[in-house]
Amino acid sequence: MHPLETHQNRSKITRTALNFPVLLLLVLIQSCMNSLETKTDPTEELGDGTIENPFRISQYDDLLMMKDEVFLDKHFIQVNDIDASKSKEFGGFIPIGTLEAPFTGSYDGNGYQITDLAYNDFGKFMGLFGYVKQAEIQNVTMVSTLHDQTQEMGMVYSNLNDQPPSDPFIPDIDSENFRTGGTLVGFNDGGVIHNCQSFSRIASRRHFLGGLVGYNAGEVSYSFANGDVAGLNYNGGLVGINSGLIQHSHATGDLVSLGMVGGLTGYNFGGQIINSFAKGNVGSASTNGGLAAVNTGLIQASYATGNTNTSVGKSGSLVGRNDGEIRDSYSLGSVSRAEPIYGAGSLAGVNLVNGVIINSFAVGHVSSRIQTDEYKMGGITGKNKGTITSSYWDTQSTGQATGVGEGNPEGATGLTTQQMSGPAAEINMPEFDWHTIWRTTAGYPVLRWQEDE
Repeated sequence: MHPLETHQNRSKITRTALNFPVLLLLVLIQSCMNSLETKTDPTEELGDGTIENPFRISQYDDLLMMKDEVFLDKHFIQVNDIDASKSKEFGGFIPIGTLEAPFTGSYDGNGYQITDLAYNDFGKFMGLFGYVKQAEIQNVTMVSTLHDQTQEMGMVYSNLNDQPPSDPFIPDIDSENFRTGGTLVGFNDGGVIHNCQSFSRIASRRHFLGGLVGYNAGEVSYSFANGDVAGLNYNGGLVGINSGLIQHSHATGDLVSLGMVGGLTGYNFGGQIINSFAKGNVGSASTNGGLAAVNTGLIQASYATGNTNTSVGKSGSLVGRNDGEIRDSYSLGSVSRAEPIYGAGSLAGVNLVNGVIINSFAVGHVSSRIQTDEYKMGGITGKNKGTITSSYWDTQSTGQATGVGEGNPEGATGLTTQQMSGPAAEINMPEFDWHTIWRTTAGYPVLRWQEDE
């Protein structure tokens, strides 16, 4: 090798050897800087409240923080289970969002639980969230092992303000007596509540009390409540009053009320109930129903299985008083009343002028503890002023020889248990859509969507 080439090669090796420690030092410095940036950037651990990077909620104090007005339009995600039992020490949790300053952001429970939240029962709205407006709440699970709030199960009226509103009744949110509550949301104004659950008992001396939502003027979908509800009037196992949409949702708790109460909702006030059900038993001193006490909207492809019991008022295994549309729905529970004069039916207590019942059936036993000549009981409805089309009742299981106790019986058809069961149902109830809505079983027919739930 030429001496110059040798010198050049040695110089390259020397320069490389000298530069290596410098390069290594630079790499280490850059690595430390990157690590330092990761550890000190608060948005990485806590979020910044945007949809892309929501605030992380990990403890009860974080829920308290959310009530500040600067956070009401932000976005949140829960990152672990939260024990909210401390709320019991401070007179109950004052909910997030008010009528004047509603919650308008989003909250993702992320499949985690919020346990033992004690509710403040003094404001207009009660719940984890008080008033939400066009917000999105999803994947939240409310669980309660506290029992103090169930002491009101045996409550009585204390003054005239506690009396149930007139019937029919139009709710007025601006009224001083307007009070609503739910375990999750007090009032849902145009928001979406999706895939949320409640395993909590709730009791309050207020109207529009629901196992999950007090007043729904938005959407509740794929959600359920499994807990007893005791309230003053227009109470429901899932929603107290519904003027929005309830779909693919259900309630399974029992209900007690001095006023009107329904297994799923107390009052379907022009709203829609689709592909939903209730299984809880319902007891009240006034109008009640296995699914809804009062319906002025649409009930479609839904059902109820709980028993209803009332001393005074209309009572139906599906709806107490129907002034809307019931379509492709059914009920299985029994109906028991102290007096039959106001109307009791295996499907609806009364079907009023605007009431429509289409392609539906009922099989629950109907009875009255007082026997009089003024029976207004029937296999479909106790009293009919509206329209019944292609609907059926089981003459054996209901104990009713007539489909309508008083009024026009047209459209109501009585069948035996055998005629309504198994493949015979498809033959004897030909108006039903057996391809897309209904299917036969070994017993009574069911809705096809039930297979997917």
